[in-house]
Amino acid sequence: MAATVRAKAMARRRLGAGAARRIALAPSLPDALGLLAGTAYAKASAPGTSLPAAERLVAAAELRQLRVLSGWLPRSAVGLARALGARYERSNIEAHARSLAEPGRPRQYYEPGSLALSWPRIAVTTTFRGKQEVVHSRAGLWTTTGSRYAR
Repeated sequence: MAATVRAKAMARRRLGAGAARRIALAPSLPDALGLLAGTAYAKASAPGTSLPAAERLVAAAELRQLRVLSGWLPRSAVGLARALGARYERSNIEAHARSLAEPGRPRQYYEPGSLALSWPRIAVTTTFRGKQEVVHSRAGLWTTTGSRYAR
């Protein structure tokens, strides 16, 4: 019940098809981002925001909303929220792999919080071998193919 109430409140703040269409048809990036002001994605509307930065800020806002919603879900439904948030964990793992390949280059990571499965253990690795050991370990949640959850 609580998750339904929270989801309805979040849905009222969504952009919707009409606003998404107006953003897509905006004559310039600053005009499009200006349409995000006053929404859950307002951080992306700051003047001078680049397209990659705006995309990242919108994605981070989406993840925050998913994390909030998952906190209201019954324990039995958290798996669904984790599945929806898996793309952020994957993005973090890919960015971490790039940082291992290119040391010293700064990386930004999403904050999946309780939605994370492998990310907390992978984040602290300092070598590819360490990352692989976490991903392929029996203690980890991924099988050796990396495509299924082990239970």
